[in-house]
Amino acid sequence: MNKPESKYNANFTAGGLLHNEFNALKDIILLDDFDNAISKEIEENNLMSIDTRASRKRISQEVVRRREVAPKNFWTFFYQLNEREQKLGLFYIALKTYQILFDIHLDVAVKKFKTTRTLTTYDVTMRLDEIASKDDYVGSWSQSTLEKINTRYRRALQETELYENEQLMRSPIENNEFWEYFNTSGENWFLTACFIGL
Repeated sequence: MNKPESKYNANFTAGGLLHNEFNALKDIILLDDFDNAISKEIEENNLMSIDTRASRKRISQEVVRRREVAPKNFWTFFYQLNEREQKLGLFYIALKTYQILFDIHLDVAVKKFKTTRTLTTYDVTMRLDEIASKDDYVGSWSQSTLEKINTRYRRALQETELYENEQLMRSPIENNEFWEYFNTSGENWFLTACFIGL
């Protein structure tokens, strides 16, 4: 009998939010012929400025994964945003792409925001251990992979201005049009993820 496939993966460790990469690849991201263009970029390195082909390929795989998960009109919206908004938009895509981040964020950070507003390395470790105890695939991950997820997740929170010195903070973005995108797309869970209205 086959084991059920895990809904989790550790691919977020390949590159965090990838803000610089998504901006460098703007002309490719918006193309209908994206697949051919990204394959060519892996070989030619015209936009990414990443020295090794192996690194370009690894980062490109995550770009492809996140582009596929994004709603159809997301990237047009994304490239009209300022840097602060773009980083939060990429956090939204990361939460949609990586179930492990989504679970940590909604099960730990949102609950912590409602109580102590403090999030520690240990809090994230405890949730990862809990997931690993119930999911054989996550249970097979090395300690360094789990630590990297923990670190990258908290760094992403910091880059999006939701976290500083172990303190969770409501998003400082006041642009109503930014938040309206998520409301009208049926993705208003993301406002909760940014501690809006809590």
